Amino acid sequence: MSNKINNHPLILQYLQDLSDELTYLPDAEREQNVLEIEDHLQSLVQEKVDQGLNIDLAVKETLSNFLSVDKLAEQIISEVDIMHTVKSKQDNPKKVTNSKAYSSLILGIISILLPFVGLVFGVIGVVVSRKAKKEIINTNDGGRRLATVGLFCSVIGVIIQIFVILGYIAYSSIKIVG
Repeated sequence: MSNKINNHPLILQYLQDLSDELTYLPDAEREQNVLEIEDHLQSLVQEKVDQGLNIDLAVKETLSNFLSVDKLAEQIISEVDIMHTVKSKQDNPKKVTNSKAYSSLILGIISILLPFVGLVFGVIGVVVSRKAKKEIINTNDGGRRLATVGLFCSVIGVIIQIFVILGYIAYSSIKIVG
């Protein structure tokens, strides 16, 4: 009996139309969804046949009570999109940014802006950014670029502070001599 239900022209047409509407999906997913709908239709038609309806009438009644092909396809696609979104979020959890990377950037900026004591902040910024990079590699945290920018700012700050100190010394020695 179930073979007659599966081979019924109305069910075959419905399933073909559904498959055509689901071309957005990969072949395996499309086939899986069409097979699930086929099984569901078969069980609903079988229930109606068991209640005493002939196959043609049972198929027509089942299909008339079932969602239209376009609405069902829309629902399936939306469910698949939701499943893919959830799966991608589970596969790619958001990385936590390493706090030392932030610290190295702040220290690097301070080393550029503050005269004299900026040298100390710059040296500390270099050390912290190196530690941050090592931690990021070991823990797979985020913030690698932040640590790199912190290192760059710290080095630039140290260089600027060395020139500031040398300039101050040169200015002081000229003032003493002159």
